[in-house]
Amino acid sequence: MANIIESMIKNRTYTNYFQPIYELDTNEIIGYESLFRSETVPSPETLFDLAHMTNQVFELDLASIKNSLTIFDDYYLPTNQKKRSLFLNVFPSTLTKKTFVQFLFQLEEKHQNVQEKIVFEINEAENTDDISQLKIVTKQLKERGYKIALDDLGKGYSSFKMYLELEPNLVKIDKYFASGLHKNEKKQKLLNMFTNIGMNDVDVVLEGIENADDLHVAQQIGVRFGQGYHLGKPKPLEKVGIV
Repeated sequence: MANIIESMIKNRTYTNYFQPIYELDTNEIIGYESLFRSETVPSPETLFDLAHMTNQVFELDLASIKNSLTIFDDYYLPTNQKKRSLFLNVFPSTLTKKTFVQFLFQLEEKHQNVQEKIVFEINEAENTDDISQLKIVTKQLKERGYKIALDDLGKGYSSFKMYLELEPNLVKIDKYFASGLHKNEKKQKLLNMFTNIGMNDVDVVLEGIENADDLHVAQQIGVRFGQGYHLGKPKPLEKVGIV
């Protein structure tokens, strides 16, 4: 099974799709989340489960990051001078690898203003029993100018612990809270509570906005940023419609 991912990376039988993230009040795109895709293993969940089983998460994360930056520079920078953030999913085990820092140095040499573009979005799908090393690494990344986002806040107890320990620049609220938001007062109250986190210099992004009714309620609550199929589906960057 390890050969599947090894071959995928070696032969570059993968790509990255990009989903826009909007400032809800202005309808302005503030960035794009990069999502790894491969026809070899069409399901991203299955692919990363396989990577965990074969100890290849680090290699897969690095391939995704490098490809995302290359595509972003090729398609985005020549057509638009507005600053847009690039949200890159990364597992905690990748960030805490000793060779990850050297990998970053290589990125900074190859690409312009990397620190200004990248938001490292910490993937909550991986259990992190010891947060201490992750805390050290994220602090160092922020000191170098990178931004840190915590994915899927509200999905479980560990996400709140990570929020308190890592002090991210952004939190992304789990899509569960956007689903049926317009007809669920309990979700509205909880989302209002999450949004107040933004008062402490932490920006809030609501994931999974799928229809106009839920979007409208999110705007009324005061959610600043949003993402979801109603706003824009993941696509190759040249098909997203750069604005």
